[in-house]
Amino acid sequence: MSDLVAKIPFIRLLLPAVASISISAFLIELTYSWVICMAGVGIMAVSFFISERKQFTCRWLFGAGLFIFVFGLFSLLFQQKIEESQWRFADEPTVCIGTVVDVPREKPRSFACNVKISYPVSHKIVAYLQKEDRVRNITPGDEIVFVAQIRTFKNFGNPDDFDYVRFMRNNGFSGTTYLSSSNWHPTGKEHASLYVSAQKVRKKALEFYRMFELDNDAYSFISALTLGYKHYLTNELLEAFRASGTAHVLAVSGLHVGIVYGVFAFLFSFLGKTGRRSVIKQIMV
Repeated sequence: MSDLVAKIPFIRLLLPAVASISISAFLIELTYSWVICMAGVGIMAVSFFISERKQFTCRWLFGAGLFIFVFGLFSLLFQQKIEESQWRFADEPTVCIGTVVDVPREKPRSFACNVKISYPVSHKIVAYLQKEDRVRNITPGDEIVFVAQIRTFKNFGNPDDFDYVRFMRNNGFSGTTYLSSSNWHPTGKEHASLYVSAQKVRKKALEFYRMFELDNDAYSFISALTLGYKHYLTNELLEAFRASGTAHVLAVSGLHVGIVYGVFAFLFSFLGKTGRRSVIKQIMV
């Protein structure tokens, strides 16, 4: 174990983080996480005031305090994440204002949009918009106003089934709703953030791939491989990847970063590989 810690020093921080999240999610809710954090800080502070004669004997004190602090910190962050997804829904339709934060996903009868509500409260929901042409023009960052009755997520009820409610809660979503064409309208405002900007680039890249008139399997594969966008992958294609043991290449990882880096490096290759222009190229990439 000591050899493993020596090779991977960050495991000392990883262990309390994993333990804190696991206990908070599956065992008990740690109510006073901030007290645990303060206790950890106190123990670390005490370790600085130990006399030189006892420093070697009490060398573990700072590590123990750091362990407790990280444990309490991740418990606190986990509780905040859960509180963001908890919302008491009204029993009647409510006027809401929200921002579309992801690329709309086309379904057989609707478009699924991840919407971050800013009024009357701040929560994230999944809104299913009635399929029509104007939904295709929605881009991440667009603000919409809508009237809807938001409902909680529900499982299918089978005992061994996937816990969809827990999955959506852990991803920060509070509920879902369906919006007919007459129940929502764009406000014309746009909200910018780093995440929204990245989603806009993804949407433009998906539209660019469409221009090549690829068949559905090729389009879904290249979208998943280069952009990490797996919505268009069919169950048959996913099963084929699982059976061949190559499903890991579809996960968002360093592969996607490398592909994007390679594309931009090629586009700016005219700046050369050495000198000041090369530095400018690396900054731009």
